[in-house]
This record gives sequence, structure tokens and C-alpha cells, in this order.
Amino acid sequence: MSAGVVESAPASSRRRPRAPKPLERRLSLLLLLAALCALVILARPLFEGSVYVFDDLLGLMLPVRQFYSQALKSGDNVLWAPQIFCGYYLHGDGQTGMCHPLHWLLYRTLPLDTAFNLEFLSSYLMLFPGMYVLLR
Repeated sequence: MSAGVVESAPASSRRRPRAPKPLERRLSLLLLLAALCALVILARPLFEGSVYVFDDLLGLMLPVRQFYSQALKSGDNVLWAPQIFCGYYLHGDGQTGMCHPLHWLLYRTLPLDTAFNLEFLSSYLMLFPGMYVLLR
């Protein structure tokens, strides 16, 4: 071996990606099934035509989304909500996500309960693949 020359390992000693074992496949399928069951349980209000109304969801999130939906459908300004806290700059708060294209599409085209539930579920739909990529 001369200086500055790097020799590659012989082809027989290179590591090949290993195939998943049957137990690992079964566990992965079981985990996927459990995640789908959890998602169906979380989606129950969507099927019933209701929404989750615990804590901040009822106190702030739902009224803000209701104003946002009505303002989008009527063509009004969505930045300032005069009926919340005697006037509230919604765009500055950022919790509504008014500039997000998915929120704009959901609340402009769908009824409030459906849009609210789909927005709620979308975070969980992104959580599962994101966690898979992170743990991988």
C-alpha cells in the first residue's frame, strides 16, 4: 500500500443491508395496526358530527376557528377579531395558522366541525410518519 492511496474493502466483506426478520415484520404490522386504531378513536367526533371541546379547544381554538371560517366564507378581514377579548389581532397570535394553505382550504370549503376535526387529525397523521423517520 503506497502513501495516499486508499484501498477499498473486498466485495465479500462489505456489509449488506439485512432483511427484516419475521418477528420484526409482525411487530411493525402490529404497531401500524395500533396506530390506525388510535387514529380511528381520535377521529370519532368526525364520524359523529361533533368536536372535541376540552380546555383551550373550547375556550379559544374553536371560537377563533369559527371566526376564521366565517370571515373566509364571507370575504371579510381575517386579521382582527372584534368579538374576541374586546378585539384581538389573530394574525399576530399565530395559533390559528391563517397563512397555512391547508387551513385556508379546510375552513373556506368545509363546515366548521369537519374542518376543525380534520385540522386536529392532520397533526396526528404527520406525527406517525415523522416518529418513524426519527426512530429509524
